[in-house]
Amino acid sequence: MADTKVISSDELAVYDRQIRLWGLDAQNRLRNSSVLLYGMTPLGAEIGKNLMLCGLNALTVADGCLVEENDVNFLIDVKKSVRKNRAEASHDRLRVLNPLVKLETVKKRHIELTADYLKKYDLVILADQGKDIIKSVDAKCRENKIRFIAGGIFGWTGYAFFDFDGFEFLIPAPKDHALVDEKKEDEKQAESPSKKAKLDDDISNGKQIETVTLEEDNAKIKKCITYPSFIDALVFEPEKLTKGLIRRLKPANFIIANACLHLEHKLGHEISADDFEDFVKLHANNPLQKLATDALNNDFEVITDPPLPATCAIVGGVLSQEAIKSLSQNDTPHKNFFAYNAVESMGYIYDLPLIK
Repeated sequence: MADTKVISSDELAVYDRQIRLWGLDAQNRLRNSSVLLYGMTPLGAEIGKNLMLCGLNALTVADGCLVEENDVNFLIDVKKSVRKNRAEASHDRLRVLNPLVKLETVKKRHIELTADYLKKYDLVILADQGKDIIKSVDAKCRENKIRFIAGGIFGWTGYAFFDFDGFEFLIPAPKDHALVDEKKEDEKQAESPSKKAKLDDDISNGKQIETVTLEEDNAKIKKCITYPSFIDALVFEPEKLTKGLIRRLKPANFIIANACLHLEHKLGHEISADDFEDFVKLHANNPLQKLATDALNNDFEVITDPPLPATCAIVGGVLSQEAIKSLSQNDTPHKNFFAYNAVESMGYIYDLPLIK
């Protein structure tokens, strides 16, 4: 991990707009962060673009696959890069986005993602990797206290999983105080008699009332948040999902993502429409099966390649947003699974496991 560095005057000028958004302290934390992005897929390209622009200290992009003729990736000149490593082929277009970031693009197989190698980074992101790889890398990151994110795209659908277990974040302070607007305090009619009577009763009964101004109401506190591992998060017992939970949780997008991850792991190759249809038939008696098929409009082609660019942009945007939150320790992070379905143009945040 990088030595602590202070943001320079040149960087202040480049990052002025985002410093105004999330503050200088948050930008300095980003400036001292190093990230590993593994998988230069279309989703990986979206993530890489966003992370280069946010102002990290260093970004390493790694991949073990080669560019194919039918690849679609805005960071790779496919015609000139066929049979080249995908990470290395993306270097030039990534570099142009932000020369202030230390960029490294390397050829690396997933089995080379050892604990010793991962320790160099503050955050590890996997894009479009298999279930076994995600489990393995997440376990290594948890053991060595490294932030971890995994995301994937299945045609028109996609997901992002977050594991920031044990890390602190700045979150809004609890609203357990009385709020006073100083301007209206001088105007006696600004407060209704009933509200004033209730406040007087609270005070007379010995209740502690903290009085702050509207400006102070934006105060934040540090909080350490617990996250489950990838293995524990995906534990799913559909028979325990009652009608009430289904209405509240809206689990269709999670069910689709979970089924795609399971199928890809089981079959050992990219999912076809026939594969998913066979899976649906096999679970025809499961009442949740209809939730997933209805959400896909009974068109299983939408979960097959190629990935929809809009889905890559949306999932990549949410994933990058949470990466920035985790590194800047600014604002409340999502906990802990985002699933998007372009058929319905809807994305949901799930606090996994679904059944506590």
